[in-house]
Amino acid sequence: MRALKYASEYEVIFSLMNNNPEHMKMDWEIREALDGYLRPFLKEASVVSNLTINSQVIG
Repeated sequence: MRALKYASEYEVIFSLMNNNPEHMKMDWEIREALDGYLRPFLKEASVVSNLTINSQVIG
């Protein structure tokens, strides 16, 4: 595993890719996943850096 160089700001982007949007409607509950799995890490990391979290659906 490689360590990241320090930065005062990070942008984290979560992408859901749908290769068949005409036939498959995607519903992504990313907020619940972030709260359930990543919130503790993000809380600790935000002490030393400003984090911006975004999500997108591509398709």
